[in-house]
Amino acid sequence: MGDFCPAFSATILAASVSVNFLNGGRGDGRYLIGLAVIAAAFTFFKRYWFTLAGGATALLIIVIDVVDATNKFGSTTALVSYDWGIGVLVLGSIVMVATPFVPQRALNRAY
Repeated sequence: MGDFCPAFSATILAASVSVNFLNGGRGDGRYLIGLAVIAAAFTFFKRYWFTLAGGATALLIIVIDVVDATNKFGSTTALVSYDWGIGVLVLGSIVMVATPFVPQRALNRAY
């Protein structure tokens, strides 16, 4: 869900540009969607430990993209601000990482 939300915006010479992770199908959001689908499949089959790798990979992709955007737009006369989509992406990745550590009884009760 966070892939479709505004991730950050840059103001360059009084013009504001808002960017999401999907970026018209060319961004890293497609990898994040793929990781989420794979993690959902592993969760469906109750293989919760595989979601840890997917969540850690998603967090790594998010951090790399945020650092890249800061370096790209921060080196010019641009003002970079992070929007609420970053929070949704990070929260989803943290949930994926935390899933294997939830007690099994709580997961079974949810189904």
